[in-house]
Order: sequence, then structure tokens, then C-alpha cells
Amino acid sequence: MQVVTANTSVSLNLQYFQDIDGIQTYLSDPTNRVLACDQLARGMNITALNISLVGYTGVAPDPTLATTAINTYLTSLVPGQIFIMGDLLSGLFAAGLTGIQSPVSVNYINYTRDLFPPNTGVIYDVYDPVDPTNIYVLNSVATSSAVPA
Repeated sequence: MQVVTANTSVSLNLQYFQDIDGIQTYLSDPTNRVLACDQLARGMNITALNISLVGYTGVAPDPTLATTAINTYLTSLVPGQIFIMGDLLSGLFAAGLTGIQSPVSVNYINYTRDLFPPNTGVIYDVYDPVDPTNIYVLNSVATSSAVPA
């Protein structure tokens, strides 16, 4: 601590983040996994989904079309709403992805703002987070084709 009196000089040690312009680029880069700098800070718990779709006609589902359809379904859910596999399939079918095998493989990772280790599992039919602040985000979509018999 420094005592300051009239007509004296004061020296201050200022510290600041050196690369402030690079923060948003880092956070927006899809290869970085910055967990919820946006969502957890807002008080939301996050369930990240890894979805695998298999085309049973020998053709892999279009990953861009699948990603769009899945995100449309996820953004339609309000915080705390139950994830229903049938509703996801309905959205995929409505988007034109009718040749996919069911059940669809949906693995989840549930992150909470209290920073406990995440819960993981597989959604077979429904997933009820029993949490009014839970939101869903798409982590990854993988598409492949089954060999026709």
C-alpha cells in the first residue's frame, strides 16, 4: 500500500488482458469446446447431444439437412422441456430424411452450472431432465449408410 499526499507522484500497476480482440474468434471456433461461456453464465444447464443417423437404403443421410432439422427441433424446446425421440424423428421425416433407421442413436452429456462432473447416457425414447433450466444443444451429427441386404 502506498500513502499518497498532495504534490506527490503515484505509481500504479495496471494489468489487463493482452488479446481482447481474439476472444470472440476463439469462442466462436467450432473446434474449441468452450463450455457455455454463453449459456451456463446465464444460469442454464446444458444437455449436449451426439446424434448418429444411419440410412437403411444404402445412402447416408445428408448431414447438413440432418443438422438443420435437429437444430430446428432443439430450438423449439423451451428450457426444462422433455426431449421426445418421436418428435425428433417427425422433424427429420418432415425435412425429407425418410430413409433412416430407428431407433436413432442419441447420446447425451448433461453439464450443470455447479460444475459437478457431467452426467452421460443414451436417449432411447424420452429424456426428462427434471430441471426447469435445462436446454439442449447439438454437439455432433454423424451419418452413415447401412449395407443393403
